[in-house]
Amino acid sequence: MTGCGKSAELGGEVNEVKDKVAELEQKMKAETTRQTELVAFGNRLARKERGLVAQSEGLKAELDRIKGEWAKLEREQSRHDFQVLRYTDWQRAIDTAKYDREVAIEDAIDLRYKWAQEIKRANELKMKLASYAACCDTEHCIEAFVEKRIREYLKMPRLERCRVVVEQMKKVKPEDAASLEQDLDEFFKTRNLLCHEPGAVDKTDHPSFHQRCLS
Repeated sequence: MTGCGKSAELGGEVNEVKDKVAELEQKMKAETTRQTELVAFGNRLARKERGLVAQSEGLKAELDRIKGEWAKLEREQSRHDFQVLRYTDWQRAIDTAKYDREVAIEDAIDLRYKWAQEIKRANELKMKLASYAACCDTEHCIEAFVEKRIREYLKMPRLERCRVVVEQMKKVKPEDAASLEQDLDEFFKTRNLLCHEPGAVDKTDHPSFHQRCLS
């Protein structure tokens, strides 16, 4: 092979090597670009991961806050339920007290009525006892009056004693003798009924009888 031929062959090899070097450079450049892009992508992923972690921590904090609020609401609800229960108990106690008060008022009214009836009954009994006392007092007055004038007055019937009283009235104050005689007749009629007639004490006009005895 001549020198020119070898030179041409070498030139071809050199060009081939250059082409391979250029191709390798292109590949290295492409790989460098890819590596740069991968690094950039990795950085973006890292930033996103950090963002997600931060967001996750934020969400966790928010969740904890919500849990705290929920626990607070549950405590408030528990206190509310307790207050409602206390209100119900107090309302029941108030209703019971109102009922007891109404019953007490009704009992008081009933007791006042019964007390008034007892007072009325006691007054009626006093009036009846006063009538019997008036009988005794009047007869005693008649006896005392007659005793001063007639020695044997104890042997005289009651009506006879009354006649003595009337006769004395005719001498002292004749205008009142008839009225006195009528009062004495009515007195003894009522007195006999009270002493001997069952149930007469409930039918007697006690105020009138007392007035007659006093007159």
